[in-house]
Amino acid sequence: GRGQVCTNSAPNGCPAPGASQTDCCLVCSTPEPTNLLDFPPYNIHNAFGNLGTKTMAPSATHYNNVTDYDAHNLYGLTEQIATNKALTDIRGKRPFLLSRSS
Repeated sequence: GRGQVCTNSAPNGCPAPGASQTDCCLVCSTPEPTNLLDFPPYNIHNAFGNLGTKTMAPSATHYNNVTDYDAHNLYGLTEQIATNKALTDIRGKRPFLLSRSS
């Protein structure tokens, strides 16, 4: 749904043992309006509503309870670090890299 946060109710696999293949393991709820990750103090005028609508909610948690807000750009950062190292090794001088966040 629009602006909802969903969690897996079957941590050992979905569908849960004894459930049919069509049973949904997601339990969805609307985040609290006081949650600053999903409702930041700035308003970006998202056309679809809340910041987490049609994408992973910023308050979603990954392994070791790291929020998506904190982990969102790690892939891009590590790709930039690898590119910087490769270009430095190949060219022997510091490269100019321009990247963007999505």
